[in-house]
Amino acid sequence: MRTLFTSFVLLLCFNASFATEKNSHCQSQSSAKAALALQGTVINEDKIPIVGIFVEIALPGTQTIRTKTDNNGCFTAEFDSQKKDFPLSLDIKRREDSAVLVRAVDRCHFKGGTICHLAEIIVVSPNTVYLLPFDGTDTNQVFLSRQFRTALAKHFVNNIQELEGESVIRQLRLSKTGRKFEKLKPPALKLFKTGASGSFEVSDFEKLEKLGGDLNALALISGSTSMDERDNMLDMSSFYLVPKESTWSLDDRLDAGKLKNLVMLSRKLSPQWTYYTMIALAKRELSEALASPHKTQELKRVKAYLQAQRNQFDSRSKIKQTELLDLLCEVRLALNERCGELLVRLD
Repeated sequence: MRTLFTSFVLLLCFNASFATEKNSHCQSQSSAKAALALQGTVINEDKIPIVGIFVEIALPGTQTIRTKTDNNGCFTAEFDSQKKDFPLSLDIKRREDSAVLVRAVDRCHFKGGTICHLAEIIVVSPNTVYLLPFDGTDTNQVFLSRQFRTALAKHFVNNIQELEGESVIRQLRLSKTGRKFEKLKPPALKLFKTGASGSFEVSDFEKLEKLGGDLNALALISGSTSMDERDNMLDMSSFYLVPKESTWSLDDRLDAGKLKNLVMLSRKLSPQWTYYTMIALAKRELSEALASPHKTQELKRVKAYLQAQRNQFDSRSKIKQTELLDLLCEVRLALNERCGELLVRLD
């Protein structure tokens, strides 16, 4: 196991790329009051518009302009300026007070018009778990099957939904904090196609670490599989790599005859899948909370989800929750609360 904790890892991992042509499909929303306007679009790696993401635009000689994308992923910023040619920078965030996802630069040329169309900004999802090929010729096909991926994704969604029912989260949602409670979103699950960057060994952790950073992945999953022909069981020996954070081992044993039954398969998956995913999500949320001007409220949110996950596992499984308790203790200390194993268990 390798552990390397970096509080502001998200600020280092996110990247942006720009289209070769300026986008101009956003409808003009500029008013007659402003002399000039900027228009841009924020999309994900699949070219799907991202709705409601916050954009901060720094222009020379003016205050920062804050706006957010509409249902088409478009944003507009209006301002007055005597200059017709100048550089600008943009900070893209999931929430107004969260850490920066992408820091982009561009340049505007107002050639006889009043609207500058910026290049598309691509935000690679910070909430994606990537499945990499496993060792094993026959069983690798089973692991990468649509049935398994669907079952694992359903496993992630069901876990988050169950946490919402825990009293510690219900109480936080009802508390009068002055800020709207935001639910934790389950991660997306995607199959990584090795053709995009060539072949690699699943044991080459240095290369996998770099791949995780390049993909801006929440986590990478790979390992090896083997089939027990006598019992008709699929044995999986996996690793769960969170870039710049940790690598955990994970073993699962599945009935090969039930691999195509999505309901049964999702129920039989090891709870370790959701456990490590929650730890990865909580680490990311903690880094954003520490950078937020509403740090206390955000830390309480992270704490509530960790407490809810602990309660779920206490009642359903016998997972040794060392990582969860350590992270819960870290959150408590950030809230200036006392910490210790007994305190976090009784919290």
